Amino acid sequence: MKRLFLILVGGVLGSGLAFSPLLTPAQIQAALEQGQQMVQPNQGYLWKGYVLKEYSNGLDLVPTSPEVDAVVVGTPYERLRFKSYRSTYEGTPLTLAQAEGYARQYGNQLEFMVFAHSMSPEPKDQGFLERFSSATLRIPGHGTLHPSQTDRFGPAQDFYNIQGRGHEFRWLGYVSYTFDLSALARRGLALANLKATLTFKDASGKLYTLPVNLANYQ
Repeated sequence: MKRLFLILVGGVLGSGLAFSPLLTPAQIQAALEQGQQMVQPNQGYLWKGYVLKEYSNGLDLVPTSPEVDAVVVGTPYERLRFKSYRSTYEGTPLTLAQAEGYARQYGNQLEFMVFAHSMSPEPKDQGFLERFSSATLRIPGHGTLHPSQTDRFGPAQDFYNIQGRGHEFRWLGYVSYTFDLSALARRGLALANLKATLTFKDASGKLYTLPVNLANYQ
């Protein structure tokens, strides 16, 4: 989990390509191939370009660091690319027909993955991910969406370098919030240029309010 996080940081500005709520055949083929090509010795999945907000480098913390390390945007293209990567890594690469099926499943879906660590290594904090709130996605002029699905992954345990204290173990994992944009698409809203605000609270009750511009993500 920690090593996966270390690979994703450092790409806050986005991919520079337009968001596609429904993938074209060419995009499906590209996502399939890119995911496969990322499976290389000593290289993990590259999430650079999909980091909405980074709070730490995944290695070093100060005592006042928030629980959240980074928030990542999972577009239909990115989700299919990751599925291709993981399937190839596990030795069962996706066929084009399988990729097309997943592309339909991910259509008009927008996922946010919140990578986080506990504030202490104590057993009482092992369930910290369960204390994260639900999330909302507020779209100016079009109301507020709530997740169609919320998933929690972890916790695992790894160490951070705490300023002034040295290496300390923390529980870590991530919370995934998935929003269904289908109703907005049916209303004719241009999802490729959608601007919204994501909000949620971490286990300590700290509120995060993050602007989202889908034009920054493929």
